Amino acid sequence: MNAGLFHFGDVLNYFMKQEGLTPDELSHRTKKLFGEYDGIPKSTIVHWILGEVKSPRDWASIVKVAAALKLTESEATELLKSADYPSIKELVLLGINSSAVMRAGLCPGKST
Repeated sequence: MNAGLFHFGDVLNYFMKQEGLTPDELSHRTKKLFGEYDGIPKSTIVHWILGEVKSPRDWASIVKVAAALKLTESEATELLKSADYPSIKELVLLGINSSAVMRAGLCPGKST
């Protein structure tokens, strides 16, 4: 999938279908991984998929979803790029809260 040709919601929906997850299930996974208050609410995921919100407010939400979807680094980058955010490698190189990326298990060079 070429993220440049699709909106964030379309790319997210594609990866959710690949994993066989509903918005509720994806929300539950993010809360299990990152805690009840740091997970992504079902309503937010639905708004993203429906295109009611074109792009999440911050890249960390996308990283959380990517981790919950068990995406590879390249897939997570595709999801980030579809929302006009930098790649995983760029985030780490820029030192932008790289601990969140590592906590999500999306370190550059990690083989999955």
